[in-house]
This record gives sequence, structure tokens and C-alpha cells, in this order.
Amino acid sequence: MYGDIQFFSTVDDFLKSNLAELKSIHLGLSLLNQQHLYDLQQGLKKLENINVLQIKIEIDEKQIKDLNSIPSALVQLQNLKVLIIDLSYCFLGDDSICQLGSILAKLPNLTTLKLTLRQNDLCQNGAFRLLFALANSSTISDLFVDLQNNQIQEKQAFIAASTKCLNLTSLEYDLSYCMITDELFENLYSTLRCFPNLQKLILGLDKNNFSYKEIQRLAINLSEFTNLTSLTLYLLYNELRAEGVCALGQALKKCKSLKYLLLEISFNDIGDQDITDLGSSLSNFENLNHLKLCLESNSMKGENMSQIVSILVNSPRITTLELFLDKNQIGDEGSYTIGIILKKSENLRVLTFYSIENQICPLQKKLFKQMLYKIKRVVKIEMFV
Repeated sequence: MYGDIQFFSTVDDFLKSNLAELKSIHLGLSLLNQQHLYDLQQGLKKLENINVLQIKIEIDEKQIKDLNSIPSALVQLQNLKVLIIDLSYCFLGDDSICQLGSILAKLPNLTTLKLTLRQNDLCQNGAFRLLFALANSSTISDLFVDLQNNQIQEKQAFIAASTKCLNLTSLEYDLSYCMITDELFENLYSTLRCFPNLQKLILGLDKNNFSYKEIQRLAINLSEFTNLTSLTLYLLYNELRAEGVCALGQALKKCKSLKYLLLEISFNDIGDQDITDLGSSLSNFENLNHLKLCLESNSMKGENMSQIVSILVNSPRITTLELFLDKNQIGDEGSYTIGIILKKSENLRVLTFYSIENQICPLQKKLFKQMLYKIKRVVKIEMFV
């Protein structure tokens, strides 16, 4: 993706190279102590022509606290445009991570930043303050922040967004497994408002402690982003149930500019309750032409599932449809009904259909595949049943 990348696994090997000539490197460094960090800092300052830099650091001493000396060494690198940095499991707390954001925002020509900070000691509003700090960058247009497995559960005062980052158009923000409650969602809204020109948003919220009403409210808030054309929501293991899923669909309808939507709501205990309102909402987007819907392991039966499929397939706007329905209870009759519905499709051009472990006999699986291959207008089919 970033051309030829030279890899270094030790600080010594890195320092022995011709630092001034390096343009694209990956540093995968394990078991660093304080001296290693100092030597690394000095070497990074000499990367005069570096364009792409990937750094993954593992430390062996919890007493190492000044990891921010590493990104501080990058501020003077005028040619650095892509930075991928992984400081997971490095015992960084709220203040250190916020300081890290302030430092990285000063990189003069950085356009792409991928920052992974899994399972550190982030426990209060550091997750949101980090993005506030990065919003001060005048150059970053593509931002990825992974904060999985940080216990962000302490209630803090609301933080008002004071900075607008107008350059950022693509944001991936992963707060999965972070124990987020309803009380902290207000800060999430405020954080996202720092980036009013977002065109692409990927939001990871798997397995947290919020109610479906906050997810509904989040979707309504996303309608403020009038340039947003691509949205991905990861909401696995949140017990949204049918009521929450339908409320989410209704709220998402307000995002009128969306062209692509990935909705991952597997493992949400939907059961056999009616969620046709979700299908109706998703089929009525004004501009949506590519929908990816994941409903795996929700104990849904064939009749309920076929109703949703029918609504989506008959949408005049959706031309690319990806359905992941594994490990439900569709059965032979439900599979046959869905096959008939898909076979009659007139609008689909690309279809992806996964339906593994759904109590469907081998003969019905064969018949289902035959029906799908008879869809007239579809130019690409991928299926696993």
C-alpha cells in the first residue's frame, strides 16, 4: 500500500542504516528499556527524507513513562506524510495519551495517521481528549484511532468541542470493549463534532454498556454531517434486541447523504421479533446504493428474515447488497422463500449472501444456489450457504 518498506526489528540495526536516505520504514521493536528509547529518539531525528513511518513498540518495564519522547522526535521531519504507530500495552494513562495527541497534531505535513493504543491505562475522558488534541492538526485528512480494551467507565464532566478540524474527511474510531456507559456518550458526540467535514466514518462500539437509546441518539447526531457518504457501525454484543435495532434504522434515515452503509449488529439477541421496520428504514435512503447488513447469531427465523430480504431487494436504489445471516434459524422453508425473492430481483447488480449453519438441508442448499445463479441482472455473486 505504501510502496517498498524496509523493516527493522532492533534499535541497533536501525541506527546502523543510512538514516538520512530512508523513505519508508517499519520499526517492530520489542522489549525496549529506557536506553533503547533514548537511542531510538536520536535516530528518528535523522530521518530527513522519510515519507512513511510505521512504529510498533513493546516495552519490558512498567516504569518507562516518557514514551512521548518518540513522537516528539518526529515533529521536525518535514517530509513525513504517513505515520502508523502502535503503543498498545504500554501502560499509558490519560495525560500521556492526551499529550501524545498534542504532539502528533504538530507534525507539519502529516496527512494520514493510524494510532493504535489498545489496553493501556486510559480510564477517564482521555479517549475523547485525544481526538480534541488531534483536531488541532491542519494537515491530517485520514485518521484511525484504536482504543480497544481501555476501561473508559468513569463519569466525567461534559467536554465541549472548542476546535474544528476542517481537513479531516475520513475517521476510524474504535472504542470496542471499553465499558462505555450512557453518561459518556455526550462526550462522544462532542468529539465527532470536531470534524464537521467527515465524508467517511467507521465507528467501533462492540460490547459496551450503553442503552439502545444512546445508539439511536448517536445516529440522529450523525445526520448533522451533511458530507457523510460512507458510514460503518460495529455494534456486536450490545443486546440491542429488536426494539433497539428498529430505532437505529429509523434514526439512520436522517443521514440523507449516505451512499454506503455497513451495519454490524450480530450477536444482539434479536430473536424472532419483528424487525421489518429496520428493512423499511434501510430501503428508503435517498442515495444509498451499497448496503452491508450483518445479522449473524441472532436466533432469527426464516419468516422474519425473508421479510427483511424482500424489502431490501425491492429497493429501487440499492444495487450492491451484502447479507451475512450465519447461525440463525432460517430453515428449509425460509431458505426457499429467500431464494425466490432474490431470483426475482430487478435492481441488484452485486450480491453477497452468507447463510451458514441455518438448519438448511443439503438438497435445499443446492436448490438455493441454483435459484441465485438465475438472477438476470446480477453481474457478481458471492455466496456461502
